[in-house]
Amino acid sequence: MSGPYWSDTFNPIVGCTECSPGCANCWARQMHERFHETPFGDVRCLPEVLAKPLRRRKPTTYFVCNTSDLFHPSVPFDFIAAVYGVMAACPQHTFLTCTKRPERRAEFMRILDALVSTHKNTDPHLPIHRATHCWTEASFYIDFSRHETYPGYGSTWPLPNVWEGATVEDQERADERLAFPADWISAEPLLGPIDLTDSVGTRQVIIGGESGPNARPCDVAWIRDIVRQCKEAGVKCFVKQLGSHPAWGRFGDTSDPSWARRFGGIYSRAGSDPSEWPEDLRVRELGWAAW
Repeated sequence: MSGPYWSDTFNPIVGCTECSPGCANCWARQMHERFHETPFGDVRCLPEVLAKPLRRRKPTTYFVCNTSDLFHPSVPFDFIAAVYGVMAACPQHTFLTCTKRPERRAEFMRILDALVSTHKNTDPHLPIHRATHCWTEASFYIDFSRHETYPGYGSTWPLPNVWEGATVEDQERADERLAFPADWISAEPLLGPIDLTDSVGTRQVIIGGESGPNARPCDVAWIRDIVRQCKEAGVKCFVKQLGSHPAWGRFGDTSDPSWARRFGGIYSRAGSDPSEWPEDLRVRELGWAAW
């Protein structure tokens, strides 16, 4: 499975629960309920999936937990550490994490700091840094002797091949979640205008309107304004889609879902075909290589 800005998925966790308005029409929940009997809210860790990136030599951009949240409160910190241990073992890959719970990610990092400050690494082949605990936990799940690792893996922290992201859908969620560090922002499903002025340290912004039959309107002006903010701040911007219900306010009433398609000329599914967009929105810059 691939997407417009990543080439494969790494999903050692299944399931999630709602935590904000952006979750209301969650596509992952809908897909899960179509093919599984277990409730989507039953969050489970899948140790058998952890070794997936280790089996691939070709550099790949993995979206980590694209159908769940790595930092969901039901996921033990020890298992999260194991995921980081795997990512450290694969410097040839790029990993994208994205969470609606950045406060828990910050807590996880603080715990690692405390653990590593009181223990020294006894393996000369592994560096002495926060990833020590990640390696310890990963070894509980994976026999690394069965997989090839690469010189220099895990030599720095934060891991340079991991991009830590945060999802925001409106100004309230942006204010809450971007109070914590993030390498990239997923502004999707975009449900309102967002001022990212205080997040100029971010290196990448992905923008997308909501998709699906119950998609809420996404005013194209909101997207255009974020594109402008990124340009002014020198931040890379990637417009993923305008959504299934793009709103073009200058034409008047947008309550009819088919209205924007008739007047905006948007016919592709989820408004994902850039050739149908105004030229100034055809921005697809990436800070990482997607393939």
